[in-house]
Amino acid sequence: HKVSPGHYLKLKQGKVEEVSYWDVNFETGVHDSTEDDWLDEFDSLLKASVDRHLLSDVPIGAFLSGGVDSSVVVARTAKQYSGHLSTFSIGFEESSFDESRYARQVAEHFGCKHHDYVINRESIKDEIFHIMGTFDEPFFDTSGIPTYYVSKLAGEHVKVVLSGDGGDELFAGYKHYTRFQQHHGHLHRRQSSVRLMLGLYNSLLARWPGKFLGSKVLRHAGDYLIKQNQTCWTQAVLHFYERIPYHYRTALQREVLSIDEECEYIERITAQSTNEDVVVRLSEFDFFNYLPNDILTKVDRMSMSNSLEVRVPLLDHSLVEFAARIPLAYKRKEGVDKYLLKRHLSSILAKDDELYGTITREKHGFRFPIGEYLNKDFRQYISDGLLSRDYQQEMGFSDAAVRRMLSGYEAGWSGGKPIWILFCLYLWWDRNLRRH
Repeated sequence: HKVSPGHYLKLKQGKVEEVSYWDVNFETGVHDSTEDDWLDEFDSLLKASVDRHLLSDVPIGAFLSGGVDSSVVVARTAKQYSGHLSTFSIGFEESSFDESRYARQVAEHFGCKHHDYVINRESIKDEIFHIMGTFDEPFFDTSGIPTYYVSKLAGEHVKVVLSGDGGDELFAGYKHYTRFQQHHGHLHRRQSSVRLMLGLYNSLLARWPGKFLGSKVLRHAGDYLIKQNQTCWTQAVLHFYERIPYHYRTALQREVLSIDEECEYIERITAQSTNEDVVVRLSEFDFFNYLPNDILTKVDRMSMSNSLEVRVPLLDHSLVEFAARIPLAYKRKEGVDKYLLKRHLSSILAKDDELYGTITREKHGFRFPIGEYLNKDFRQYISDGLLSRDYQQEMGFSDAAVRRMLSGYEAGWSGGKPIWILFCLYLWWDRNLRRH
């Protein structure tokens, strides 16, 4: 269990109560403000936020990927910082993943002292168990690995860095939001027929329960209809955010997490949201779920393991409350995501169209080429771990299902993400639960 974001624990007479001290609702409403009004307010709030985050008696640096969010933070920080700002980025040996050259261009433009480090395969082979163990919980985001190395690099030069985390959630920047909107509409159109079929299924189940529950095919059909009958919103979130595909999970362990539990969690996260726009609701869901449970967890654990403090100016409460009020039309406009941030950046860069194009390019994100490592460097580790009888028995996993997933991946018809997730779970189990 964790204390929820914006809450504290109150202990009184032996009873523990979780109390909210801050909250925000993404209710854009109707505003008279013009686009320039929003831009001016953002600039003022960002300046004040960076000022607060620069309070320190030790040198401060900044993470810089060369993308929009980190470039906005670095541009403002370089302007306000009294010293010579150091920036830090990570590169990869695999050229298709390496974007470090863009970070160097941005750093040079703003007069920063830039540092970068290229991750090599041998260092990861030596440190992977330490890195994943540092999370102290099952954690599956592969970008935790480059986050560890950029934190290690920064920790060799400074004790505090600023980062651009939060920009995608606050300003609707994720690329999958458009696909989500389309998928949600498709689900809405077909839901009436699903409800009719589910009603028929439930009436037959009530009449012949033994026959239905005794048939694997009919049980799967029932599970499928229940999943399809969730609200369009919940069902679309399940489709876009499930880490291990549904058919894999049911084969591995039917009782690991029921559909109803997953749906209840999704509905609870956005229970207070009344916004009808699915992109705004998804941004809100990401803000309360993905941001604290993945992004900020990753950055906190990896930086603290390298004695580094990371501060996030875009997540200052004043900027969060501001972003929650901005109409979606100023976050996504004419096919441009993070529109307001990009307009702000354009005004900073004046007429440097080439650098603006570099920063606003379609990014890979902080992706890590895990497929290469699964196939080569970690192949034997993964096979030995996932096929361990102790691991399978304690997790309740089917040996046959695990073997099918491994052979499917090796044959090329199954993705590597489920394998990586099971391996990370194994590393956590081996470190914390295994009876040595």
